[in-house]
Amino acid sequence: MQATASEVQSLLVSGRKKEALQCAQEGRLWGPALVLASQLGDQFYVDTMKQMALHQLVAGSPLRPLCLLIAVAGQPAEVFSSGTTADT
Repeated sequence: MQATASEVQSLLVSGRKKEALQCAQEGRLWGPALVLASQLGDQFYVDTMKQMALHQLVAGSPLRPLCLLIAVAGQPAEVFSSGTTADT
């Protein structure tokens, strides 16, 4: 986790925000990933929120559909999906 955080930091210092976001997502650093995504735009935020919900929250958790509802805005069928990985 520390190595991933350092890599995210290095990417940010060199101005590579999208790559830093991808690194944070792959390393499951959801706090930094959500902050970066919010700075990059709505679609990045939606995609990151969806990935976080699918990877971090177990199916059946009341928080999972809430996060997916926030993320998928207008695509409620995905809220009830039992998938464990994001399609992005």
